[in-house]
Amino acid sequence: MSREITGIIIGIVTLALAFISIYTVAIGVLILSYFMSREIFITFGIRYAHLFIPMIAIATWINPALGILLSFLYCFSYGYIRWDMDVFLKVFFTSIYAGVLPVYLIFIREMGFNALLALIVTVWAVDISAYYVGKTIGKVPLAPRLSPKKTVEGLIGGLISAVIVFPLISDMDIIQSMLSGLIIGISAVIGDLLKSFIKRQAGIKDFSNIFGEHGGFVDRFDSLVFTGALYYCILL
Repeated sequence: MSREITGIIIGIVTLALAFISIYTVAIGVLILSYFMSREIFITFGIRYAHLFIPMIAIATWINPALGILLSFLYCFSYGYIRWDMDVFLKVFFTSIYAGVLPVYLIFIREMGFNALLALIVTVWAVDISAYYVGKTIGKVPLAPRLSPKKTVEGLIGGLISAVIVFPLISDMDIIQSMLSGLIIGISAVIGDLLKSFIKRQAGIKDFSNIFGEHGGFVDRFDSLVFTGALYYCILL
């Protein structure tokens, strides 16, 4: 199956879950939380730690402070048992990244389908534009140590698409929506580079191959998850 067809299927399923109801979004987030944490912990060489991460997601949905507190308790227990600061930090990072951040997609959906749709489509527009612009005319490396194929031209193309696409869907006024689109675009790129940093440190190409050329759940949803909390703050 080609990269494009796989991407379309992922997009249709994601939008369907977002459209149906808040509960389908919640189910999708729990699945996402489980598989993202599983991929990251496998990369870190920590077994079974992913099993509790969906509980952190549920606690975060009840109250974000509760989710963060539970993340601290979880990483402390793992760090204490292993007596290893490296394990402590890796479990804490994953608890926040895969347990807390995805839940903001639920909070955004609670504000209305259109709010979540604007985020999803804009992040995808950034990803697609950056990929094809960089592939077509990209010359200047953006962050060669993190991702040799990413270019400054691709970054500019992605940010331009965000400034154009977000106002078309958002309910904000034109100036606010353009600025918000730019912020979302920058955040999406940072989220992608963060994922690339972990992969380069671990010496892997993708977190898994569950989506073929798109890699795993972290590879596919990194920018969306990373941007969700910031976008939620914009909406407040």
